[in-house]
Amino acid sequence: MSSQAKLKEDISSNSFKNVYIFYGKENYLIDYYIGEMKKKLLDDNTALLNFTKINNEKELYKLIDVCEAMPVFAEKKLVILDSLDIFNSKKKEKKEYVNYLSDIPDYVCLIVCERDKTLSKQKKLEQNPNILYVEFKQEDEEKLVKWVMAILKNSGKNITKPLASKIVEMCGPHMSDIKGELDKLILFEPNNVEITDKMIESICEKNISSLIFDMMNAIARKDAKGAYRYFEEMLELKNSVQNIFATLSATLRQLILVREMIDKKNTRAISSTLGVSSGRAYMLEKDAKKFSYSELAEALTLAGEGDVNVRNGIIGAEIALETVIAKMLG
Repeated sequence: MSSQAKLKEDISSNSFKNVYIFYGKENYLIDYYIGEMKKKLLDDNTALLNFTKINNEKELYKLIDVCEAMPVFAEKKLVILDSLDIFNSKKKEKKEYVNYLSDIPDYVCLIVCERDKTLSKQKKLEQNPNILYVEFKQEDEEKLVKWVMAILKNSGKNITKPLASKIVEMCGPHMSDIKGELDKLILFEPNNVEITDKMIESICEKNISSLIFDMMNAIARKDAKGAYRYFEEMLELKNSVQNIFATLSATLRQLILVREMIDKKNTRAISSTLGVSSGRAYMLEKDAKKFSYSELAEALTLAGEGDVNVRNGIIGAEIALETVIAKMLG
């Protein structure tokens, strides 16, 4: 049984362990399950008395002070340690946490949130039946598409699977970003049951990855004006140029792998090899066909050089990326 399945079972049975360690890159799921646990553990009348969130005090005595106080008119109290990075603490400090978490009062349910972290076996605390580690990875595209369709259906909206896939590609991979765009679709189109491509294009905000693909398509068409327009849209999303470089490099690596598979006539394995949905695999194949392997490899080299030059202060960030785009346009 997976750790998430065990957590769901604990919530369903209302039988909680003393300590939960939530970690991983999908903050939406971390917050969702915290919400579900709060519903089960806290009563509306006494919630303020039995809930504490600590997010800026790393000293252990602060946690002890909170946990040693008995719950008020309730069997349990809920305490959250959010993003304190205790697993990267000094050896002595971490040992103190280990000792206390292993002997935390039975009336306490403690959630330790290590957002955007991966925990190796070496960093985890000693095995304890009252401590459950739950990793929240980013969901794969197939699951996200089903999730999008379910949310819209529950809101009285219909959407086809290809359009749901388009929303994931445009707004993902983070569930909180996707949910924000779904909320906009539901709010701005209250009278329309059917979600259309036109609605998505006019209401949903594209993420940086989607804009990178648009920019690459413009480059393939030698459309300089379009390529620079998409670059400007990325900046308007408040993305740092370093983040744009990182996303561009990641996209180019995917396209290079797909281009290799195209050249080897092995395109059926794109989805499984890259771990993406069939819809995403189709788009990657379609885009990779617009470039030769050497063009993509050269673009990846240019992106890497531009990033290094920015980090070393040789050239300004925006000018560096504009230069990379100009060279890719030829």
